[in-house]
Amino acid sequence: MGAASSANLPPQASGLRCKALEPTALLLEWDLADPEESPVTHCEVQLASSWSWSSVAFALEDAVGPRRARPEAPSDLACTARRHNGFDIEWQVLDPPGAAALSCEIQIGGSFAWGYADHGDDEGLPRRCENNIWRARIVGLQGNTAYEVRVRASNAVGEGGWLQQPFKSSDVPLAPAELTCSNRNSDGFDIEWMMPDPDGAPISVCDVEIASSLSWHAAMLSIAPARRNDRWRATVVGLTAATSYDVRVRGRNAAGEGMWTQNRFTTSKPPSTPVKVKCRRRRTDGLDIEWALDDPDGAPVAECEVEVASPLSWRKASLSLVPTRVDDRWHARLAGLAGATSYDVRVRGKNAAGDGPWVQQRFQTSDCPSPPQGLSCTQRAPNELSVRWQVLGVEGAPTLGCEAQIFQNGYWIGTGVKRQGSRPQSKENDHASEEDVDVEDWSATFVGLDGATDYEVRVRACNSVGPGEWCEQSFSTAWTPPAPVAVNCIERLPDKLVLEWDIADPEGAEVTNCELQLAGTMGWYSAMIEAEQKPTRCTGNTWRASITGLPPDADQQLRVRGRNASGPGAWLQQALRTSDRPGPPWELTAAELWVDKISLEWQVQDPVGAPLTSCDVQVRTAMFWSTAAYEIEPRPLGEGRWGAKVAGLTPDTSVEFRIRCVNTCGTGPWSENILAGITPGTPEKPRSFTWRVRPGPHGPRLELAWQVPDPGGAKVTECTLEIAKESMFLSSRWAAPEFDTDGMPKRTQDNQWIATVLGISAGTECDVRIGAQNSIGKSLYYRARFVVPGKPATPSELCRSSKSFISRLVSPRLGANEGVSLQWLVDDSPKAEVLQCDLQVYVSPGWKPAVFLHGEEPNRVSPDEKNWRATVVNLSAGCTYDFRVRAVSAAGEGEWYQQRISV
Repeated sequence: MGAASSANLPPQASGLRCKALEPTALLLEWDLADPEESPVTHCEVQLASSWSWSSVAFALEDAVGPRRARPEAPSDLACTARRHNGFDIEWQVLDPPGAAALSCEIQIGGSFAWGYADHGDDEGLPRRCENNIWRARIVGLQGNTAYEVRVRASNAVGEGGWLQQPFKSSDVPLAPAELTCSNRNSDGFDIEWMMPDPDGAPISVCDVEIASSLSWHAAMLSIAPARRNDRWRATVVGLTAATSYDVRVRGRNAAGEGMWTQNRFTTSKPPSTPVKVKCRRRRTDGLDIEWALDDPDGAPVAECEVEVASPLSWRKASLSLVPTRVDDRWHARLAGLAGATSYDVRVRGKNAAGDGPWVQQRFQTSDCPSPPQGLSCTQRAPNELSVRWQVLGVEGAPTLGCEAQIFQNGYWIGTGVKRQGSRPQSKENDHASEEDVDVEDWSATFVGLDGATDYEVRVRACNSVGPGEWCEQSFSTAWTPPAPVAVNCIERLPDKLVLEWDIADPEGAEVTNCELQLAGTMGWYSAMIEAEQKPTRCTGNTWRASITGLPPDADQQLRVRGRNASGPGAWLQQALRTSDRPGPPWELTAAELWVDKISLEWQVQDPVGAPLTSCDVQVRTAMFWSTAAYEIEPRPLGEGRWGAKVAGLTPDTSVEFRIRCVNTCGTGPWSENILAGITPGTPEKPRSFTWRVRPGPHGPRLELAWQVPDPGGAKVTECTLEIAKESMFLSSRWAAPEFDTDGMPKRTQDNQWIATVLGISAGTECDVRIGAQNSIGKSLYYRARFVVPGKPATPSELCRSSKSFISRLVSPRLGANEGVSLQWLVDDSPKAEVLQCDLQVYVSPGWKPAVFLHGEEPNRVSPDEKNWRATVVNLSAGCTYDFRVRAVSAAGEGEWYQQRISV
């Protein structure tokens, strides 16, 4: 017994460890295995003191000391499989240390209390599968029902907490989806629907019902509902054609019956109304027609009927080709009809569902030919006409011939006709898709006609149905020439005119010759043609002739006409003129004057065909005109100008001239423009005086300029310039001033003269007079008074530049230094602008010239502005400096302007 008792004693604990340390407590943990058939119920803990071991106090709720725990509530409770009468579940249970879960309990919630779950057999009992996972099967439940399920675990210590979760057994089938008709026929249809199996309860059968007038009843099925995956199919039969039915479908499984899904379907219908009914080909005794007719779903068109309207009713058409389907069209050929007649035709389709509706259309058999088109004259002559026309072929009735007639002497007279090209072949094609229409060209020629005459011509076509309508039009034989166009004189002489004119050749009868006549006192007479040559054709429609024996400088009335095989044409009358006598000269000018001579030039124009041969010049002295004495007689100078040099004139005397021109036609009138000239005299008084002050080495220089026109033939040889000088004892006197080197009065160009004077003080008043002299004498003096500008104005507004402030300048020569950009204003004095500005800076002990950036002296911002600028360097940063500036002009140096500026 003692040995047995010691075998069941707990072994020694191991792995004692501290899990948490607090100021007044310790949390300890150790490992201790349970002996077989005698689990450890509790543990004892002692704490060593100075003398012995003593039991410790435990901070546990029940104060029972160390013990093992019961299982915690399960977790992760889930349904792994559903059935129509239950479900499989699994959960997780964590084993407490030293007390693993031994079993699990499952309860089902009822209406009033919890009951134990039915597991069916031993395989359905709760069991540990792997690690902490437990599984169980619950049976004996109702399908499509939700249940509350709870689970707990037990170990050697006791029972753990419950874990509750709702679960549901397998559902009944869902309502079918996508209920459609996949095929239909006259007595039923094929239907399809989608219906997946519920989880754990596959669908076993489907119900199909059809609504009657009072209730639903099971449908008659030739193929019972069958599935392929989740799609079901069935074939409903025993229905009436072209009728709509309400159909409903549901599924069933072990859990029960699902919900109905309802839809409306229609059985196949009779054919619809034919469309696109048209005549493919017309014939003299029939029609080829076609139409389109779609097959109803599930009931294709089996045949078609064709009927023709009679005066009282409809009758079946006589057909040489019964209605036949060709691709997506139906064709039929009607026979036994009259030509050029309209018929009402109707067609309909038939199928297993019944007869479709009629569609009616009116068609006409082949007609007589239409009136010819494009009747035109292809060739005309004085005694014949050739015409051509087109005949539009009639569908189903080709053209057999044509008739052509011309109205002459009160009767219609026929002539032979001819087809252009071979006769088109008839296109027989039972299945043609387009109308068969040909265009034929025909022609005819009428002879023995009168020229320049209008005739009425008519043509018509014939086919197997009969003759068509006439096409009538008026044509004329070759006409007489039209009136010429624009008679042009290409050469005009005193007694002859060379003429050209255009005259169009009439169609079929070209112009053979032309007639020219002149108007005389008693009437028209034939013009004299040079060398007895007739008018000739030059090129194209242009004709030419030379008329001689005409008086010069005279107007002529001329008319011209053409002639051809049809007779003479219309006259064209036009006025022409032979070469004229010269007109009066114009623009008479004196090109050059001398003391007793004058060179004259004038403008003339040579008359067409009679150039000038000479000119007469007369001069008027006292009260009479007389022929001028020529040093050089009148002669052409080119470009329509003539000239002459007249001598023997009195100096400084007013003279008048007149001129006339002469050619082979006679003498022209005297010029209307009379030149009143003066032979050369003394120079005019100088004019256009200007002056300006320029800087010089010893003071300002006065630059003067003026103009003196040269009298014709006696140029100005010199000019005199004098300045009024005052004396203490005498009144002002005129004297020559001090001239600069090469500054004496001299001519520069044309009538321009200049001079440069020295010794004039700035700010003084100056009186100047200028005179001119030539070989005849001296001119009057021109006098001017003006004030020579004084010193320049004082600058103003000296300040730091707002556009270019320099805070730090680096110069290769000066090195690093501070600088500032300055600007100021200086007004320019009239006639003496500012030439430069001096800028100084005060640096102890006195004023010093400023040092400029890169050695650039002060300059204007722009040439026409009064703004000046400069950049000063070699300054110290943060210091204030006194700057002063003055302006310098040709008159001298201005006053300083001072300003204090910080750097």
